[in-house]
Amino acid sequence: MGSFSFPISSAAAIPEMFNDMPSTIKAYLKEGFVVLARVIDRHIETLVPLAAQAVQTPYKVDEDELALQLGIPSKDAGHLLSAVSLLTAVVSGGGDTPEQIVSAAVEANLIPQEARNAAAAFATALVPRRDTLKRTLDVSRLAARVLPSLTSFDVAVDVRLSFEKGKPKLAVPVAVAHLDTDAEGGEIWFQMQKTDVEKLVEDLGRTLKEMMEAQRWAQENH
Repeated sequence: MGSFSFPISSAAAIPEMFNDMPSTIKAYLKEGFVVLARVIDRHIETLVPLAAQAVQTPYKVDEDELALQLGIPSKDAGHLLSAVSLLTAVVSGGGDTPEQIVSAAVEANLIPQEARNAAAAFATALVPRRDTLKRTLDVSRLAARVLPSLTSFDVAVDVRLSFEKGKPKLAVPVAVAHLDTDAEGGEIWFQMQKTDVEKLVEDLGRTLKEMMEAQRWAQENH
C-alpha cells in the first residue's frame, strides 16, 4: 500500500468513496492515522512534501529510511504513507474543505476520533499546495495510462564461481534484478552481466536526457 487514485468529482462522492472502502483497507489506513497523530507535531514539514512524492511515485519512498527519520517502527511507516497519500489525493482532487474531508472519513470509520485533529491539521497544510498537487497527480496519471507502470526495482550483485578439481578457478560478477509493476502478474526476475549493466546505464542516461528535453519543449509550447 501507499498509493491511491480516486475519481473525485463532487463533495457527495467523498463520503460514498470512504464508505465503500473494504474493511481491511479501512483498518490499515486507521493505523496510519493513529501514527500520524503521534508524529505530526514534530514532523509536519517533512510529511507534506513526502506525501506529494508518495502519491506520485510510491516505490521511491523508502519506508525503512522514513521510519528512522521519524523515529517509528518500519511497519508503521507503511501505514503512515498510505494514510497521508489518501488525504493528499482527496485534498488535491476537489474543492472540499479539510473539515468536510475529515468529517466524512470519521463518519465512515476511516479516521479514529483520537486522530481527527491530526488529520485535519495535515489536510489544512496541503490546501495551499492544492493546485500544484493536482497537476502533479494529473501528470503522473497521464504517464501511467495504457501500459503497466514500474512500482519497484531491486538489484544485488552476485559472484558466480567455476571450480576445477574442487578449487575456484574463475569468478564472474552478475547483477541479479527484480522488477515489479502495478499490473497483476507483472513481476520478473532476471540477471545481467557487467556489459549488460553498462549498456542499460548508457541507454537510461540517453532516455533521461530525451525526457528532460521533451519536458522542456512541452513547457515552452504549452
